[in-house]
Amino acid sequence: MDLFQFACVYGVNVYPEVLGYYYIEDFMKNSCLVDHINNYDFVFIESDFSDPVPGCDSIQFMTSAEHPETYMWLRQDFKKIVQLPHSEYTEVPTVGFVGRVPIFDLPAKDGDGTVKALHRGFEPRLEALERLNRSDVVCCDFHVRMAPEGDSAGFFNESHPDYRRHAPLFRSNMLANQYQVCARGNANWSLRFFETLASGRIPVYIESGGMTPADWYYGRLQDRIDEIPFVYVKNICNIERDIMKFHGSIDDIGEIQDMCREWYVDYYSHEAQISAFLEVFV
Repeated sequence: MDLFQFACVYGVNVYPEVLGYYYIEDFMKNSCLVDHINNYDFVFIESDFSDPVPGCDSIQFMTSAEHPETYMWLRQDFKKIVQLPHSEYTEVPTVGFVGRVPIFDLPAKDGDGTVKALHRGFEPRLEALERLNRSDVVCCDFHVRMAPEGDSAGFFNESHPDYRRHAPLFRSNMLANQYQVCARGNANWSLRFFETLASGRIPVYIESGGMTPADWYYGRLQDRIDEIPFVYVKNICNIERDIMKFHGSIDDIGEIQDMCREWYVDYYSHEAQISAFLEVFV
C-alpha cells in the first residue's frame, strides 16, 4: 500500500507535497504557510533540513533520501536483504563506510576563481569520518567519494543487479566490518542506517534530529539508550569513546548483530512503519 492508498483508506489528512519534495527554503520565504500546514495531521520536512518548522503544530517527520518519493523510508523495505554472516569479534573494533562526502567547486565571492564547498548536510558525516580516521583504537575501512555526482553507495557497477543499493563494494564493506558509520548526508535520515540494521551489522548512528512514525510511536532513540543494540552518538566529539564503550560491553557480537536485524524488522520494516502510522493516526 502506498501513501495515496493509505490516506484514502484510513482518512489521514496528507500534506499535498508529501509525495514529492517540500523545500524549506520556499517555506521560509512564505512563512504564512504555517497556518495552512496546521490544518493537517503531519508534514514531511525536505531532506536537507533537520530542524522542526517553526510555528508548525503538526507532527513533523523527516525524509530519508534525496528522492522524489520523500516517504521512501516508509515505502522501501530492506527485509528482503539477506542478513550477513556474523562478524568475528576482535579486540579492536572494525568500522566500515562506503559513500559520498561531496565537495563542490563554487565561484569565489570576489569573482576570482573557485572555492571548495561541502554539500549542505554532510558536515556530521565528514566530521565523524575524520575523527575516526585519526583514531589509534578503532580500525577504519572507509571508501569515500568526494565527487558531487553519483550514487550514494559511492562506487557502483551498473551491470550488477539492483546496483544502486547493493554495489559490490558497498556490500563487501559491510561483510568485512563489524560496524558501519551511519551519518546523514543529503537527507536527515540515512538509509544506510536501515540497510545496516537489516544486514545484521551494527550502526554507529549519529543523531541528526529526524523522526519517523516508528520513533514517534515507540519512542525516540535518545530515550531508548538502554534498549538499542547499536552505537548511539549524540555528540560527534565522543564518537570514538562511544564505539569503544559499546564494543567493550559485548559478550557475543553475533547475538548483537542478530538483535540489529530484529530491531529493523520490529521498528523500521514496511509492516512496522505502517503499524506505527495506524497507531498514531487512526
